[in-house]
Amino acid sequence: MTIPETETPQAGGDNTPGGEDVEIPDESTPQANLPDENANGSMMPMVLGGAALAIVVIAAIVWAINRKKSGEAE
Repeated sequence: MTIPETETPQAGGDNTPGGEDVEIPDESTPQANLPDENANGSMMPMVLGGAALAIVVIAAIVWAINRKKSGEAE
């Protein structure tokens, strides 16, 4: 089977609506919702997740220390 060699279509050729260059208004341009750029966003879920993770890590350390001490006493 032979695959024909054709040119790969490129974006923005003759079929681009509006000609060669298309102007996109700033209000139409999609933006990423970064926490420091979005006034409506909240950091609370990240803060609560970090606090929960810290509690789990501290509990695991305390449990490991208590288990080690109880193993030495036997």
